[in-house]
Amino acid sequence: MSERPIIVATDLSPRNDRAVDRALQLGAAMGRTVSLVHARSPAINDETAEQLVALGRAALPDPAADVEIRMPVGPAPEVIAKTADTLDAALIVCGVARFNGIGDYFSGTAVDHIITRGHRPVLVVKQRPHRAYAKILVTTDFSDFSAHALAVAAEMFPDAELHLVHAFHVPFEGFQKAGHVKEQVEADVSDEMRRFLARPELAGLGERVQWRLCYGGVAKGIRTAMEQVQPDLLVAGTHGKGGWRRATLGSIASDLLEWVPIDMLVVPPEVPAS
Repeated sequence: MSERPIIVATDLSPRNDRAVDRALQLGAAMGRTVSLVHARSPAINDETAEQLVALGRAALPDPAADVEIRMPVGPAPEVIAKTADTLDAALIVCGVARFNGIGDYFSGTAVDHIITRGHRPVLVVKQRPHRAYAKILVTTDFSDFSAHALAVAAEMFPDAELHLVHAFHVPFEGFQKAGHVKEQVEADVSDEMRRFLARPELAGLGERVQWRLCYGGVAKGIRTAMEQVQPDLLVAGTHGKGGWRRATLGSIASDLLEWVPIDMLVVPPEVPAS
């Protein structure tokens, strides 16, 4: 077993069962231990805390599983990020409160806090985990941050197909109607994609990465790529250029977390070495 665990955050409600199941599946696949983390109120006494630990065990498919149960005191985003740092976690896994939106437990702000303060990849689980991830769609804006996200996804899921997508548009499109303008822009972007994949940190991925260009905005491009690829995981880096350059997680990533129906891995700029 690796010394760096996976931590899964839960509010102990059934809505987080999918995140717990996925964390256990990843722990077994990666050879990492799993720690279940529930943030409790300072008002809870020791006796009630013991009951919470029992509830934490009950949230596992096998209550006797070799999973550490942690019940730190404080606001969920803060204690989850702090626990991840304390344990030097390789990955944080969490669920969502509602399928159609980031609700009261893991809001966009909470996920933002965990990513920016903890500097760990955060996997937001929406789908029931029937199998390991088979097809992964990775967004890129050709920045260092998206290259890092691709490298992390490739290492974390060595057996999955990797599909890379970049959305492009024609500058001042309203004034440039000729089809050859779009063709030239697409050719230039294709060259940039090849240069991106030739970066030293992406060496060795080779034919494992299939890439595509989608015409239009980021959201439209991702929707199109999802229809074509049918992935079971979307990967995005933060702090990239253009729409991804944010001091926080940012509106685009938050929007993706809200409407994308599949699991999403958000990778911050720096991830501790495994």
